[in-house]
Amino acid sequence: MTARILGDRWEHVKSLGKGSFGTVHLFRDAMTHGLYAVKFIECTELAKEEAVQKEVLNHCQLSHGNIARFKEVILCPPYLAIVMEYASGGDLFNAVQEAKGHRLSESTARYFFQQLMSGLGYMHNMGMCHRDMKLENLLINGNPPRLKICDFGYSKSSKWQSAAKSKVGTAAYIAPEVITAKQGANYRGEACDVWSSGVVLHTMLVGMYPFCDRSAPNDEMRTIHRIMDFFNGKRQYEPPPNIDQSAVNLLRGMLTTDPEKRLTIAEIVQSPWFRQNLPNGFSLNAQPADPNWVQQTPAEVAAILKLAAQPFAAPVAAPGGNYQEEDADTDPMTPSTSLTCAISLLDSSCLMTDNNCDGDENLESIESNRSAPRC
Repeated sequence: MTARILGDRWEHVKSLGKGSFGTVHLFRDAMTHGLYAVKFIECTELAKEEAVQKEVLNHCQLSHGNIARFKEVILCPPYLAIVMEYASGGDLFNAVQEAKGHRLSESTARYFFQQLMSGLGYMHNMGMCHRDMKLENLLINGNPPRLKICDFGYSKSSKWQSAAKSKVGTAAYIAPEVITAKQGANYRGEACDVWSSGVVLHTMLVGMYPFCDRSAPNDEMRTIHRIMDFFNGKRQYEPPPNIDQSAVNLLRGMLTTDPEKRLTIAEIVQSPWFRQNLPNGFSLNAQPADPNWVQQTPAEVAAILKLAAQPFAAPVAAPGGNYQEEDADTDPMTPSTSLTCAISLLDSSCLMTDNNCDGDENLESIESNRSAPRC
């Protein structure tokens, strides 16, 4: 089965879960014995979803130590396989869950947050926003642990793509201006990344999302209502207890409802709390490429994507399970803890009531949170 999918060079090891638009698996390169994460996307999705092609083209242009490295795309009809750096330490969500008290110490949270700002700041300097920043999209690799940003399925590049306007993201992390944006209206993706990063920092320190209801932490629509209550001045932000006041000030600046007044990453990295124990060589710039890491050029990737979007023969099974024509959520490769469900975002007036409202058919789906961190 594996040979039929990727050829004899690759050995399937195990399933890793699900990202935007596809499932992710661990493979071993039989030639080098190196381990790689491989994301499988159905070629039919490439033809239907321009965002799938943007994910690959954006990722392959990034070069930074805090971003999961892109290696190559392999066309194996009816799938396109995206080969990336494998981070053996899991994701930051699990790190928080497994920590004492289900939260990280202030120094550990700062250590990871500094790396997050380095990688995300580099993306912003490249004219690119992520739009789905969350604990699950922050991987950990190596010793000492290095944070790696992954999953660029909702990313946008201002250099060659249209402005951010789709209502995408994950409920607990979504910025209020994404919820309230009128159909077709633009918003600043970089400011949304800062809001989501503030949620990440809060959750690392508390073990709970800042706007979730503790009595129903997995109720995404209730979380969105509470974000809107905060936006409309009906709810106050409650910062983590027993942390340095400079950290509280930083969080308040990142979780400001007005995106024009929200801190930028350039301002965040100058805050007193952030600069404590700042690693030598901290930078928001591109970092030298590893000479031992060989990857395809953007031109090569674009040519393969163009070919992959062409019609192919009937689908075959992907590694780890039987092919299913339409029901992606029942893919046996997808662990239940990573289930993605479509939540129709209601317009802002509907969000303020308990009435049943019809969502706009043109709005994007919002990803469900994994089981909320325990408080």
